[in-house]
Amino acid sequence: MFFTVMDGLVDSLQLTQMIVSPILKSVRDFSDSEEFFEKIKLTTVNSLEMNEVKTFDECYYFLMSGFCIFILDGFDKALVCGIQGWEKRSVDEPSNENNVKDAKECFTEILNDNKALLRKRLKTHHLKLKQLKLGTAAQSTVVIAYVDNRADETLVKETKRRLYNANFNTVLDFGELVPFVDTDIKSFFSCVGNTERPDVAVSKLLEGRVVTLVDSTPFAIFLLALFPDSFQSVDDYDNPTFYSGFIRLLRYFSFILSVFFPGIYVAVGTFHQELIPTGLLFTIAGEEITTPFSLMTEAIMLLVLYEIMREAGLRLPKAIGHAVSIIGGIVIGETTVTAGLIGAPMLVVIAMTAISSYVVYLLYESVSV
Repeated sequence: MFFTVMDGLVDSLQLTQMIVSPILKSVRDFSDSEEFFEKIKLTTVNSLEMNEVKTFDECYYFLMSGFCIFILDGFDKALVCGIQGWEKRSVDEPSNENNVKDAKECFTEILNDNKALLRKRLKTHHLKLKQLKLGTAAQSTVVIAYVDNRADETLVKETKRRLYNANFNTVLDFGELVPFVDTDIKSFFSCVGNTERPDVAVSKLLEGRVVTLVDSTPFAIFLLALFPDSFQSVDDYDNPTFYSGFIRLLRYFSFILSVFFPGIYVAVGTFHQELIPTGLLFTIAGEEITTPFSLMTEAIMLLVLYEIMREAGLRLPKAIGHAVSIIGGIVIGETTVTAGLIGAPMLVVIAMTAISSYVVYLLYESVSV
């Protein structure tokens, strides 16, 4: 007999105390290997997670998941015991979905911890967690969560069917699932939402949505996602109704402003100057007469330049990321206007557009394009 583990994925102390020592000290006066195997499984090993496997592929899957594999000479099955012990991140405060008054927990990269966060909030036997193994090159664990008396059975079955038929090599991130479970409608707005907050995921489950968790990913996806979902916040349910309603209307206004404001400004400034108040018209004309580009060209240049700076700020190391903000503020905020390349009113319009687009951050990609 021999034991197999993957170094770094198991707890060495548990391996010694719960599996190796009890087996080595066990009595071995059995007539055949099968009887000895059953004795070890039922009375010797002290592991809560145990399973029997018959193929090498199954062994590799459990081995890479932090299990110990016990193989007995002369027997065609292996015993796998869970003794996971890898380093993991604690349940921290959400970094992308900030709130003021609600819970300060977010999903982590450990699938079992994420499932526990859902069960802790949704204490009902109607919560179902279906675990799938996806991937032909290397299997990954994906969990489909739903409330059986609220979710549409057709939606659950269709989600499973699409995931199984996707034929993944392996699943490394939640974004790889989105194109396969999304609708076929060609739109900038996806029908698949994502969240890093367990309380948001639970609220979607209670609304009859289907939530999907991917191992090693601190985000959950839910479907079907509706357009108004992007304008809701957890704090809306903790604030007075009149204030929550006002803030939600402000988000809709910000979305409209971020989509249409540059286009309206260019259209009015180019073809319908009579709609601009006289005093403001003179100000705009005085700024634009010194610039060599049209309003349309200025708007596109500033929007593209802003996206370049944003992408650079996201990808740069934190130690030098502030340099992008300094350079961007100097180059765009002062130098381009002073040099007469861009008019100051256009700079204000693009700045307001950029700030408004962050109010509804879940739709930023769609708004940007």
